[in-house]
Amino acid sequence: MKRLFSLILIMATLLAGCTAKSIETEPLTQGMPLDTRTDIVIASGYDIVTLDPHEASDTYSIEVISMIYEQLIGVGKDGKYRPELAENWEIADDTQYVFHLKKGVHFHNGREMTAEDVVFSLKRATQHITSKAALENVQSIEALDEYTVKITTDTPYSTLMRNLTTSHTSILCKTAVENDDLAEVSGTGPMIFTQYKPNYQTILTRNNEYWGEKATVSTLTRRVIPDDSARTIALENGEIDYVSNLPSVDIARVKENPALKTFETVSSNIAYLGFNTSKAPFNDTRVRQALHFATDKQKIIDNIYEGYGTACKSVFPTTLEGYNDELDLYPFDMERARKTLTASGYPDGFDMEIVLSADDRSRIAQLLQDDYRKLGVNITINQMEFSSFLQYLEQDKHDAFIMSWSEGYNHDLSATTNFHSKGGNKMHYHNITVDQIIERARETLDWEMREPLYKELQHLVMRDSVWIPIIQHTYVSAMNKDLRFDEKKENPRGYIDLIVKSE
Repeated sequence: MKRLFSLILIMATLLAGCTAKSIETEPLTQGMPLDTRTDIVIASGYDIVTLDPHEASDTYSIEVISMIYEQLIGVGKDGKYRPELAENWEIADDTQYVFHLKKGVHFHNGREMTAEDVVFSLKRATQHITSKAALENVQSIEALDEYTVKITTDTPYSTLMRNLTTSHTSILCKTAVENDDLAEVSGTGPMIFTQYKPNYQTILTRNNEYWGEKATVSTLTRRVIPDDSARTIALENGEIDYVSNLPSVDIARVKENPALKTFETVSSNIAYLGFNTSKAPFNDTRVRQALHFATDKQKIIDNIYEGYGTACKSVFPTTLEGYNDELDLYPFDMERARKTLTASGYPDGFDMEIVLSADDRSRIAQLLQDDYRKLGVNITINQMEFSSFLQYLEQDKHDAFIMSWSEGYNHDLSATTNFHSKGGNKMHYHNITVDQIIERARETLDWEMREPLYKELQHLVMRDSVWIPIIQHTYVSAMNKDLRFDEKKENPRGYIDLIVKSE
């Protein structure tokens, strides 16, 4: 099967004749004030890579996917599961889950969603390297009738319900996928995919026939502005309404601008340096440890991010339950780094390439370049466009890379994707003990018994230093001062509640 929804193949005019049933931009809410605008423009430094939920591994694609597609269930801020495409469910025992689907839910192409689509989608997810981690222990997925689906697991599976809330288990239209119809990016969500222009913009339009509460935003334009300063200037000039992650160097200026406002969030996003452990010298744990000791994380945070972030001591963020707060394995220590590198057999250092995709990460690499040079380690920095960067990693050409991981609540998905030997991790990391801990935790339903396993996992992965986790970001969003959203409403679907309402 061709790579569905690959944005390399979707051209700018592909959806000019889109057959989705409801693409309208008129104000939806009766009585909305005349000074309210619902056609919102947001900006990012990166383009999306794919609109295939089962292939997407980057935050930027998932951000858009979450508004187009839905899952069987959702999860609230209180951690409790709530109905989405399934109106209710039963857990017969530790291995059997039965989901009763909502009736009358339609895809954007007009076809009704049934159990056939759910079974097809979840089985398809098990066949993709990115999404299969969400369904590792699933034995069977079957339709009991037109609106009932049964999932059976091999063993008790502690995070199945949580995984069913992620974009990796999104429900697709079976006929659209089987027809390999690239023009039919057809979900059930509150927004319809309307236009894509590579490296310029993606446009979503409100689904006025959505089964649930309709989006407030009528049109959401996601503009790609790679240059940090240009993105901030576009916000200041009123060309865009919202930037989710303001460049640190611009924060003070934006805060002083009376036409704008900011909002700070301690994120679960960790920027890290990862190593290809299948290649020398990075197949030697001592080499990776030496470089970890030589990484001045606080200097990076202060110099590049203006102090907006926390130096990482674990591969899990502080926001994740079960974070191991007893770890402090790698204080910045150049002398210890030098001794460790000498013990590894590289007293004079070596040459290495760091591949990355963003200006701030290039600046991280430049600071590392300065410090690692003191060990005789010479860094070549290779900056690429984001999709090319991901393709480069897939080809295993890399020595090391800088990217980030953001998963604030799903232990198993984070652990399996990044550190299990069969999870497709980009470091080619293989530690049989780590694999066993991940699998044991997955099968342990009692959190009090599972938590120590995740703490031990963090210790082992940090000891092996397959990642050098550098900064857990504090994000500063910046926006038009008149931008509003319903703060009381729990919104798992991105930007759908945004409006611009003048005072």
